Amino acid sequence: MNKQQRIKMMAELWPAACAFQKWNRNDDAKRYDIFARVLTAEGSARREHFLQLIESRGHISGNDLVHEDDISAVFKELKELAGKIPLVDPKKKQLLWVVRNQLRPCLALYVEQPDSYMTKILKERHKVFRGVSTIEDLSSQPRPDNKPSELMMFVFTLNDRIDALRSAYGDTGHMMCVRARVKCKCAECAKYGQRHLEVLAGSESEVPLEAELQPVTEEEPF
Repeated sequence: MNKQQRIKMMAELWPAACAFQKWNRNDDAKRYDIFARVLTAEGSARREHFLQLIESRGHISGNDLVHEDDISAVFKELKELAGKIPLVDPKKKQLLWVVRNQLRPCLALYVEQPDSYMTKILKERHKVFRGVSTIEDLSSQPRPDNKPSELMMFVFTLNDRIDALRSAYGDTGHMMCVRARVKCKCAECAKYGQRHLEVLAGSESEVPLEAELQPVTEEEPF
């Protein structure tokens, strides 16, 4: 990073991001977190190099930004954080909705702390360092060779874990959805419609399967 780029980052982009996000502009750790999230993302040309820096030193600083594509990636992130670039990613929004509103309620049936369980998956399946600690930090962009994105891989893993927990508990997919109060996509619900969301919302009693089936017109949220 040359002198002009450093001035642009520290005198313009970083203060603007802090003002928009209501951060302390003197919080160096926060800035290092952003560097780590951007430069260790899947598809980053020097991802392994920066991962090694974090492992050995604990952070990435502005002095480590020597390649133009790394500098551009960090500048782009700071502009987004400053509200100068709209953060519109329909695919990411959709996948996050699935995790929060479809998968998490099911997971909560079988584990006491679903959020901690999902964080554990992040640590197992992804190299989680400072700045990459929640599902929002995962990229929704396809990886090289058109492989699924980080976020999609997380969804696949979480879905597999839930299926294993459900089977061990003895639930069918339909029973799990009824208990979690999420939309069921089993063959019967797909054919006849699903009423158990309305029934469970108004009663805590068990509902016979045949009483749950009726036509519905409620659309998917996306």
